[in-house]
Parts: sequence; structure tokens; C-alpha cells
Amino acid sequence: MNESKEQIIKELSDSVVDMDEEKTEELSKKYLEHGYDAFEGITNGLAEGMNRAGVLYEEGEYFIPELLVCSDAMYVGLDILKPHLNYENSDNKFKAVVGVVYYTLQYCHTFNVEGALIEKELKNLGIPIIRIETDYSESDKEQIKTRLEAFVEMI
Repeated sequence: MNESKEQIIKELSDSVVDMDEEKTEELSKKYLEHGYDAFEGITNGLAEGMNRAGVLYEEGEYFIPELLVCSDAMYVGLDILKPHLNYENSDNKFKAVVGVVYYTLQYCHTFNVEGALIEKELKNLGIPIIRIETDYSESDKEQIKTRLEAFVEMI
């Protein structure tokens, strides 16, 4: 049976929400075998699955561990689909990111978890990131300055 693109995209999204890495891998390969556009599989399948997982988190049905396992499933699919992105035929104008400073309030668990997910994705893309955690007092000003100077030198 030849599944439609929309059906496989829905199943990709479901496999991320269901935290099923093996199914995500299988569906990502199937999606490419059918010759479908990798960008659509990523945005409408994998990313949509993470969006749905985020809603479940907000509703209190999923917690941080479930989000992390969902992201693992998503990354399995990304590893398969990303090499097939077609940049040459795109009308999109691409922008470059040299490095990212992720600045959060100390003890803000939500942003620290988000920061870990962002850091993982940026590292996968080869984009340097530095995470700065502070209580916004003057006491760590010099330490932050030193870390930022070293980060700029590194990139």
C-alpha cells in the first residue's frame, strides 16, 4: 500500500509524541523512499510532534522527562531527513549565526530545561553556544564578562 505524504507526516508526528525512536526512524526512511520533501517532513512531521508534546506538557500530561524522550525521537528523524534538505531550489534567504549566548535567571528550571534542548540542537548544527546563568546581581558581573570574552575569542 502506497501511503500518502500526509499520512506519513501524521505518523511521524505521532511517533515523536509517542516517544518511539524506532518508528520515527522507520517512517523517516519511508518518507524519503517515497521522494517526499525533507523540509516538509521535518516541519510538518517531526517539529509538529514536538509542538504537540509541548501542549501535553502545558496541560500537565507530560513532564520534562517525557519531553526529553520525545526530543530524542525527533532527533532520530532529523538525523535521517536533514542530509536531504534541498537548499539550492529554495527561495528562502539564509542567515548565518556565528554563536549564541543563552542567558537565564538562576533557579528558573523551565528555562534551564529549554536551554538544554536549544543547546543540543545548536551543537548538532555546529553553532557554538554559551549558557550564562545569573541571579542578575552585580556579584557575578566580572565572571560573566570573562566568560563572554573567552566565548567571542573562541568563535
